[in-house]
Amino acid sequence: MWIAQEFIRSPSQNLEDVGHEYFMELLWRSFIQEVEKDERGNILHFKIHDFMHDLGIMVARFDRTTFYSNMEDINKNALHELESSLQSQISLFKANRVRSFLLPSHPNNPCTRLDKSTYNAIVTSFKSIRLLVLHNLGIETIPSSIGKLKHLRYLDLSYNEHIKTLPNSITRLQNLQTLKLTACTQLEALPRDITKLVNLIYLEISGCMKMTPMLHGLELLRNLRIVRQSVVGKDLSENIPIELLHGEDAALESKVANLKEKQYLQVLEMHWIEDEVDEGDVSDEKTLEALQPHPSLKVLSLYRYWGVSFPTWLSSLTNLVELALFGCKKCHHLPPLDQFPKLKVLELDSLLGLECISKRDSNEEFSNSSFFPSLEELKLKYCPKLKGWWQRKAENHLLPIFPCLSKLCIRGCLNLTSMPLFPFLEKLELYYCSFKPLEQTTQIAIAATTIASKSSSSSSTISNSSFTPFSKLTSLEIGRMKEPLPEEFMQNLNSLNHLLIYECCGPLIQGIRHLTTLKILDICSSEVFDLPNDVNEMEWQGLRNLKFLSLFQHLELESLPVGLQHVTSLQKLMLDYCPNLNTIPEWICNLKSLQLLQILQCPKLKSLPEGICGLTSLHTLEISKCFNLTLFPKEMGGLASLEELYISEVPNLISLPEGIHSLTSLCILDISKWPNLTSLPEWMGGLACLETLYISECPNLALLPKGMHGLTSLKTLCIEDCPILLKRCNRETGEDWHKISHIPNLLRDRQGRNLDEEPNETPKEPAPKNCSLIKIFGCDKF
Repeated sequence: MWIAQEFIRSPSQNLEDVGHEYFMELLWRSFIQEVEKDERGNILHFKIHDFMHDLGIMVARFDRTTFYSNMEDINKNALHELESSLQSQISLFKANRVRSFLLPSHPNNPCTRLDKSTYNAIVTSFKSIRLLVLHNLGIETIPSSIGKLKHLRYLDLSYNEHIKTLPNSITRLQNLQTLKLTACTQLEALPRDITKLVNLIYLEISGCMKMTPMLHGLELLRNLRIVRQSVVGKDLSENIPIELLHGEDAALESKVANLKEKQYLQVLEMHWIEDEVDEGDVSDEKTLEALQPHPSLKVLSLYRYWGVSFPTWLSSLTNLVELALFGCKKCHHLPPLDQFPKLKVLELDSLLGLECISKRDSNEEFSNSSFFPSLEELKLKYCPKLKGWWQRKAENHLLPIFPCLSKLCIRGCLNLTSMPLFPFLEKLELYYCSFKPLEQTTQIAIAATTIASKSSSSSSTISNSSFTPFSKLTSLEIGRMKEPLPEEFMQNLNSLNHLLIYECCGPLIQGIRHLTTLKILDICSSEVFDLPNDVNEMEWQGLRNLKFLSLFQHLELESLPVGLQHVTSLQKLMLDYCPNLNTIPEWICNLKSLQLLQILQCPKLKSLPEGICGLTSLHTLEISKCFNLTLFPKEMGGLASLEELYISEVPNLISLPEGIHSLTSLCILDISKWPNLTSLPEWMGGLACLETLYISECPNLALLPKGMHGLTSLKTLCIEDCPILLKRCNRETGEDWHKISHIPNLLRDRQGRNLDEEPNETPKEPAPKNCSLIKIFGCDKF
């Protein structure tokens, strides 16, 4: 944007570099603050200091105008930046000298849409415009008159999902530098003469799902950078995705992509398209060798590369920060990875033939003091033949240590038993693999500490390990493991905040008493999970900082673990899909800090205990799909802090539980899918604090209580899919209209449509009947 508005000028330097220097200068002088960066160092978000913002507004008061729908006059001399927050009016177009026009979208207000006449007026009125932002405004067509904006340098049409084509007249914009089409999901192709945009630098096409791949011809635009993912504050990061066919002409691809000359290329993704070619007859090595990028490349991803060896140019990528290999079936060995001293992220996914990562002996690795000095994140996924990091592992020798590794993910590598040590982890994920590498780090790091204490001449690698392994670990996820967590490992977790256990067998949480810092415990889908019973209930007492506990899909669980009553710090408890849960124990009243209680899909639960009324801090109670639940406490006044109550799909309840009348702080009451509910009690009028009442899918509910007049705080009433009741609530004519006419917001659904509006009759699209194949990619937790 700065370049488009000519704020940045330099006769010799690259304008993007100059702009980045300006930004860093402003950051250093605190004009800009609270900068957020991604893992590659690109700036995502930032804030301007309040004083600097006010100063900027004052200095630019004659050049900048903010226009609102209720304004009748506007600064006709505004030059640089004109922001409009709502749909334009005639007076808006009097500022015909404007150079920048931004019409921000309002995601929470879908009514903010730009009609065709307003868009045409913008194009015809602002002849001097340099920057035009029409982001997410529901535009369907772009008029051919856009070609008249000969000064335009920056055009943002992102998230206009109804645009199918762009007029070829757009190629007359000879000064256009940036064209943003992100998430124009219906856009089918770029204009046929796009090569005439000789000054085009940035083309953003991320999320253009229907666009035909069009690299051929774009090589004529020498400065073009195809950007897939933009970053705030630094649009100069280039991301080129290339789609290839197995056995494709390598020389042609090299000429088209022209990668070697793109010095600002940061991210390169190469995708070989899945087809019916026999992988035994095809090799992609020549193709990849021809597609050599510039040495400044930071991120390289290869998808479905069918080559045994890697290109010779790989060793020239000394600035590489991320390397990812997906589905490289023929790959049995990797190139030496220590040639990438700046490598921070390494991901190996579905390398079915990979047996080891390094051909070296572990002794050789250990002698190197700079073992992966920058690596922060390592992902090893679905490599079934991978046995160890090294082709040969030396016996009776200390293993090297990842000095900076903070995130490790191992999934579907059942044969992996030997790894370098990783004692400084902050996040660890282990799914369907062995605990052997974990045990190695736990045991050998302790041995290294002993050796270091006895030898003053120990190497730096050993001395660095004189540190409790895993003491920095804050997040641990384990899934589909067949063996219990080693207790000596649990003893070291003095910083763990989050523990997720998914589809595991055996007594996996023996030793949880050591997890004194744990705040979130999530236990999912464990068919034979052995929760601590009465014998070892004291294990739970160590969880003195636990705030959230989720128990999901425990098929054998009949009641809550007895030891849970000692976890008095618990604030949120979720019980979901426990089909044999039949009792909530009376001792639940001991959980005095509990603020949220969810009981979902527990069909054998018949009653709530009286002890639930002792939860004096409870703010939200949600009950759903407890099909046999019929009994609530008769007096619920002890729930003095309860503000939100959600009860749905309880078919055996025929009336609102009487105990609800004593909930004096209740603000939100949600009743849905009660097929046998016919009326609401008169005592509802005593819920003096009730502000929102949802009633949905209660087909037999025939009338509202007279006490509705007593709900003086009620601001929103939503009645959805209750045909009898909706008819009685018709404006002016319905029998119950006088009971609800005082309520400000009367809705017929949760999408916000008024009670008077007709229901949405648009039929839902039927599920495909003849579907034979569904492909799901990148859904690791699916």
